Amino acid sequence: MSGAWVLKGTRMLVQTIFENLEAGLSVKEITEVFDVTELEVKAVLHFASQSLEKAPAYG
Repeated sequence: MSGAWVLKGTRMLVQTIFENLEAGLSVKEITEVFDVTELEVKAVLHFASQSLEKAPAYG
């Protein structure tokens, strides 16, 4: 997938989750439209949330 982040074992782009949330879909709707579980979607959201809490590392 050209280096894009995907859910493990799938071709589902992480970006697709955020695009659909932004478009107004709920987590449940995303799991119904795409072949992903609620746990996977929530794990992506949790990871993003945790990443935003950390100060950026400048090298």
